[in-house]
Amino acid sequence: MPPGFAFTVPMTFCPAPDHNPNAIALFSFGPVSATQDAGAQLLWGWQMQNLRPIFIALLFIAQSAATAAAGEVHGEGRLITQRESQDVIDRYRNIPGGGVVTGEGRLIGSGEAADITRRYRSIPGRGVVIGEGRLITTEEASTILKRYKSVPGGLVLEGTALGMEWVRAAQYEPSSHAFVLNGDIAYHVPISARGVATLARAIAGDDRIGVSLGEEVQITYGKLRSRSDVAADLRLADGFLGDLVLPPRDWTIGYRLAEAFAPREDVVSTNVTVLFRLKDFRFATEDKQLKFERASLDVRVVPVLEKYAADGGYLPDLKAIARGSGFEAYEANARHVGANVAYYLREQIVARALDYAETAAFLRALKASGINLRNLVRGVEASSDRPTAGKLDDDWRAYLSEIQAANAYGNWSAPPYDLYSARKRIAPAQQQSRLACPAQRVQQANCN
Repeated sequence: MPPGFAFTVPMTFCPAPDHNPNAIALFSFGPVSATQDAGAQLLWGWQMQNLRPIFIALLFIAQSAATAAAGEVHGEGRLITQRESQDVIDRYRNIPGGGVVTGEGRLIGSGEAADITRRYRSIPGRGVVIGEGRLITTEEASTILKRYKSVPGGLVLEGTALGMEWVRAAQYEPSSHAFVLNGDIAYHVPISARGVATLARAIAGDDRIGVSLGEEVQITYGKLRSRSDVAADLRLADGFLGDLVLPPRDWTIGYRLAEAFAPREDVVSTNVTVLFRLKDFRFATEDKQLKFERASLDVRVVPVLEKYAADGGYLPDLKAIARGSGFEAYEANARHVGANVAYYLREQIVARALDYAETAAFLRALKASGINLRNLVRGVEASSDRPTAGKLDDDWRAYLSEIQAANAYGNWSAPPYDLYSARKRIAPAQQQSRLACPAQRVQQANCN
């Protein structure tokens, strides 16, 4: 070491805690500090060439923090902190000394997805949906009846998104299919522009969005057009989910249920329907983007009266609900759907319903902030009416043909359109309604 030159290397030694065989020790060298007096002439190349072996030597003396040659090595041994470990990962992408980490990028397999949803109840990366299935309470039934004027035997999208109270202005950007909030926060809509326009114009006039499949009528709630793509898709999602709760199964024959579940098909002595509610949406802002964080799916078994409401919908049987017994089979089916909602969201029509529900909650939050939804989507064409809307069997066949052509039917035991068409050649399609009839009338086409 030339006269007049000294160096200092701060060093941290972080051992494995409690001799954990899965932990490692990390040696961290801080910045080198070199000083020289006026008479020393050091060239950069000389410094690098001569300091290299000293750095190597420091690895052998780290624990004792000894002083070597003309350099001072300050050693410290302790458990690494969370902040230090994150800094190391940010710089090196892992903790040096922890072995080799190999990566693989590809489409997730059906078995992998099932394992993940079983462990986490959803696929991480998008908002979490928590499901609950059970018998409706008298309080819930009364509240729903007051809001909808009948009890939907179907699927409704409810609630104003939380986490958006700060929004004061919004603008739709067609080029990126996103809403810009307060000038700098983007929300990328999960449905088509025409679907957004359909929902925005409906919610501008009435917050209620939903459908009900009755024995005599198909009800569309609020200002949603009954022949729109949105309404048609909601009916299909309700038909699919309802098939898993109330017997007899029709649309989902050939569909592999979560955990190899076999729906109970006990027949009770009271008319029963099932109500699905997507609600409790919460959003969060991250990296200048508004993202869906969580929501709920309520699956409610609803005993109903034989008489109908003024709109043709169902009326709750409050006495049967208060009694609370006799519906165990349907409750078991509802609990299964609620507990395995992440699995059933892998079916495209159910995921599509969630996208509509998310968008509806977002739009209601904008409306609550005083934003004019009609002006917001002015110039965006709403979705056109389906020529077959209201003919559920035709719409269901079209959906099955769509997912079969796209090879997107991983939960089905065979190509679903072929499967359904083959069955219907033997047994003609029946009117799909969301009602289970009493035992003495279960063989009839309906419960009238």
